[in-house]
Amino acid sequence: ERLRQALEHWPMFLAASAITLFSTYIQGFRWLGFLKSRDIDVPAANAFDYFMQGKFFNLIVPGYVGADFMRGWYAIRTHPGSRSTVIASLLADRVLGVFTMLTLAASGLLLRPALLGDPRLRALLMICLAAMIGAVAGVIVLRSVKAPPAFVLSLARRMHVDVAIDVMYAEGRHYARSIPLLLRALGVTLVIQGIMIACFYMLGQTLGMGDVTVLDFVVYGSCGILATMLPVAPMGLGVGQVAFLALFQLAHSDQGGNLYSLYFLMLLVISLLGGLFYMRNKSCRPITFDDTPVYN
Repeated sequence: ERLRQALEHWPMFLAASAITLFSTYIQGFRWLGFLKSRDIDVPAANAFDYFMQGKFFNLIVPGYVGADFMRGWYAIRTHPGSRSTVIASLLADRVLGVFTMLTLAASGLLLRPALLGDPRLRALLMICLAAMIGAVAGVIVLRSVKAPPAFVLSLARRMHVDVAIDVMYAEGRHYARSIPLLLRALGVTLVIQGIMIACFYMLGQTLGMGDVTVLDFVVYGSCGILATMLPVAPMGLGVGQVAFLALFQLAHSDQGGNLYSLYFLMLLVISLLGGLFYMRNKSCRPITFDDTPVYN
């Protein structure tokens, strides 16, 4: 009943969908920056195309890995010999997105010290800070150590993955040493996350969540999305409702589950739109790898 009433505010729902679709286009630029630093050129329009097709496959793949798989598959197919480089760019893109969410959640909690009286929120802050410190430590190690430790390579050799580990380490070291690139990507990510928070706020208004502050949406929205990234169900279905309900109860709102349901419905609409991109490309004839467009 509450969701039906919320959808009566359909202009707000459409506006939230529009800015979310725009954030998908921006997200493509972040990934293109990583690829370009490795001399792989993909037109921005193609990157958006890959992302939209990936969103369609998010409907059947647990978590949000469908988008990563599709854009990676297309980039590898159109740039022979680039598999390791493309996979590394996807990992860097994903890690930076998660790191930014953790930063937003931790910053929001630190800006509201009164919230830290709740042991659950103190634990959440510790988890966020620990993950952030781990990420920064990883960058420092990659910048400082030229090759994987001998014991790691020895173990990898026994598992016959030593070559892959060595190559991926070199790719990670490239990104860790490209601080200007990481800072630019971080700036783009902050814009993307800002759009996501604005989307939550707009959908929240349709549910009567006027008492929930913007800072609450920053903290609990970011943490809730992190939970949906677990490869349990497509687009976090079920997981998102449970996580958002529990988190927004900390903000004295019982509409967290409905908030994610609205967000899920919005993602569903966008994902179905991605199906049109997939069907269009499926009917197109591939052209040579050297041409800038991927399809006629």
